[in-house]
Amino acid sequence: MLAGTILLIPTALLYQFVNSVGFLIIVRLIQGIGIGLVSTVTNTAVVLLFPKSRTGEGIGYFSLSTILATAIGPFVGLLIEQHLGFNNMFVMETMLSICALLFCLLVNNKNITFHFTDKHPQITIRDFLEPKALPIASTIFIVGLGYAAIQAYLSFYTTELNLTSYSSFFFLIYAFAILISRPFTGRIIDRFGENSVIVPSAIINMLGMVLLATANSGWMILTSAFLIGLGFGNFQSTCQTVAAKSVPIERLSPATATYFVLFDLSLGVGPYALGVIEPMTGYRGLFWLMSITIIIGLLWYLFIHGRKSKGFVNPPVQEKTENEFD
Repeated sequence: MLAGTILLIPTALLYQFVNSVGFLIIVRLIQGIGIGLVSTVTNTAVVLLFPKSRTGEGIGYFSLSTILATAIGPFVGLLIEQHLGFNNMFVMETMLSICALLFCLLVNNKNITFHFTDKHPQITIRDFLEPKALPIASTIFIVGLGYAAIQAYLSFYTTELNLTSYSSFFFLIYAFAILISRPFTGRIIDRFGENSVIVPSAIINMLGMVLLATANSGWMILTSAFLIGLGFGNFQSTCQTVAAKSVPIERLSPATATYFVLFDLSLGVGPYALGVIEPMTGYRGLFWLMSITIIIGLLWYLFIHGRKSKGFVNPPVQEKTENEFD
């Protein structure tokens, strides 16, 4: 985590010296490595920080930080870029990277006990990826394509509809929906099981995508943002909970890495692949298509995991004492 946060500071500084696409790609690659290191460690640590009976609630609260950052960040960044210029925006990014390092130094690692596996003489793919987490990771890959389409094409879509001003507020409403729902959905997962959140979240997400595809006014754009926040925001955190619960504790780090590899591939490669489809479908057609992929993702989830759950209720979990966790 320290290595990742230290790596973010010089990469943030380098943005002010970018003078070619090749240099930009290198800077983005280094920054991606830093973020990958930090996110994998922190998302693993948060599972170890909470009792197993409250895993869903803990991940739900923690993932709010990422949701708020990805919603507020573009909104604030756009305002700074418009009024103060790109260089000042990159200065702010550098300051935030320094803050991240300072907060990292304040983390008390004595409260978090990582479980390490025995070292093997030969490195295999299982040292980096967890096969048991692949099914649920593939689910978030499919459903995440819808959010990838929003990130890549929402601004163009709202411009086409002459509703440009609503594109930046979309992500704020999206974050607000998650903010007010996440404290409840985390507890629902721990009490009634993941199906009780996954199924309605996917349906709500699909309805939000359909509303976005048929939007012709600002209120429809913002309402779809609220529905997609309720749907995809809670779907994503619940899938992460499933990934964490699907493996023994010593395999938690590879499971977390596997989950985020496919999630990040969906958000990263998705817009590139969807860019081939969009000229044939248009923006409305693309969002209609994404609503279908959400249903496909839900059916895939029910096939690989949901149908194996014993109804919608988890068996009661006996609370461990503090000494047992230590």
